[in-house]
Amino acid sequence: MTQTTFGYDQEEDRLWLCYHEEQPRIWITRRFAQGLIGPMAELIERTTTLNQITGLAPQEQIRMEHRIAVQETPEGESHYPFRISQEDRDVHRAQGFVLCKVLKLNMEPHGCNILMQTDEGEVNFGLSRYDTHLWLRAFRMALDNANWDLPALPAWLTEPVLPPSIQSLLTSPLPKDLDSDPAS
Repeated sequence: MTQTTFGYDQEEDRLWLCYHEEQPRIWITRRFAQGLIGPMAELIERTTTLNQITGLAPQEQIRMEHRIAVQETPEGESHYPFRISQEDRDVHRAQGFVLCKVLKLNMEPHGCNILMQTDEGEVNFGLSRYDTHLWLRAFRMALDNANWDLPALPAWLTEPVLPPSIQSLLTSPLPKDLDSDPAS
């Protein structure tokens, strides 16, 4: 999969997508975001069938697929493919932007094809099913920064993917004596 970076520009109130450093970033409006993530999640759910090996129902199968995709490579190695960072405003603007004007989505059981048309031409993303899960998670993470009131997404796409032990560390209160000097 080509590396895709998503971000949110608060001043413009738009998401942006970067797929190549030498190409302008693509603006994604709230309307296009809503028309992409919900239908994409729905289509991946529709292409999930009863797993003949595990016997999992489609809802549990999609949940398991998603958790595995964001925690392991296709070869089974542990990883977390997402990075969150801040970008200098001048660097952010220097690459330029084009508006996504037409969006087409085609989902198959093995993956999906996303076509975005801009004034500069077309950008086509051919994603395996594994890459589709990663793309959806990253897109959803960018949407979280936008704080748009979009329709609810499926639980498998919004649930935390960190192990419970790490989640509890992040949500537990800090000890009160952190600032005390043990030498005194």
